[in-house]
Amino acid sequence: MSVIMNYYNHIDKEQIQFDFLYWSEEGLTYKDEILSLGGKLYKIPKPSLNPSTLRTLDNFFKTTGCNYEIIHLHELYLNSFIWIMSKKYNIPNVIAHAHTTKYSDKKLSAIRNRIMCIPLKLFTTDYVACSKKAGEFWFGKNAVRTGKVKIIYNAIEIDKFKFNPKIRKTLRNELKIKKDEFVVGHVGRFSEAKNHIFLIHVFKEITKCHPNSKLVLVGDGTLLEEIIKEVLKLQLQNKVVFLGRRTDIYNIYNMFDAFVLPSLFEGLGNVLIEAQVNRLSCIASSMIPKETKISNAITYLSLKISSKLWAKEILYKQSKRINIRYNSNINKFNIVKASKNLEVLYQRILKRPPQ
Repeated sequence: MSVIMNYYNHIDKEQIQFDFLYWSEEGLTYKDEILSLGGKLYKIPKPSLNPSTLRTLDNFFKTTGCNYEIIHLHELYLNSFIWIMSKKYNIPNVIAHAHTTKYSDKKLSAIRNRIMCIPLKLFTTDYVACSKKAGEFWFGKNAVRTGKVKIIYNAIEIDKFKFNPKIRKTLRNELKIKKDEFVVGHVGRFSEAKNHIFLIHVFKEITKCHPNSKLVLVGDGTLLEEIIKEVLKLQLQNKVVFLGRRTDIYNIYNMFDAFVLPSLFEGLGNVLIEAQVNRLSCIASSMIPKETKISNAITYLSLKISSKLWAKEILYKQSKRINIRYNSNINKFNIVKASKNLEVLYQRILKRPPQ
């Protein structure tokens, strides 16, 4: 949702307006901001084959959804529901936007999503992905190679994430982190995909070589209690800080000395872009798309090697925030430029004859 809001804040709202159809409480997190930008929110029950739920969805499209020219779909397994409604109520354009490289990190959900996404390419008119890898997973390598898939990166406000030594000092003081303590940072929801258990074991190895270290974890999620138990098991409770869900992530990076993302899979891995802009050394899983390499500050490691070797690399590459060089890829993640690309896509879709 934060990615969508980044674009919504920067898109020309005299030309393009977003309204939101949601069922998760996460939609309410941005309620005030959406309303202030001129958008509307419509809550529905989570889509299912329940007759009551289908009637609610049908009623929305009958009374309100029929007025839209584009549906921008971010939950791809819903393509069948959306296709039926778009055809019934004459909505000509349905964009499928891929954000991941896996159907789900839950086995049963993955099976369900894979089945429900079989007709995806037939039931949508346009394909968008956050990375080449995500595009290939959902729409096929040929669709990416021939340009049928438009790559729209999860862009950010570059200036917002630049390193600020004053904020670093303030936040470390608030958390009682000493100036000479080595801080490993991680931002991500507590889910199987983020591989927190492995990260905790890597940090345990770091403390053996560098006792004066802390691990700061930002986020929440269903596996939080499991991760806390692992921290206690390894007797790291005095060295691991759980910050929960934060809205000031751009500030949090300043207190880190290294950033680690050992994910099992990622659609892109946007936090790596943010961390590199903050001039942090980043150690990431080799499963993450290489489009995240916007500087010489990132190293990709295999998850097949030991936690001890990961720890060794992290300590070797720990950030001094000097000698970081950016490549041209950083421009792709500038939200000012990227939002214009999204506007162009919408305008092109709106100008073409009905399909």
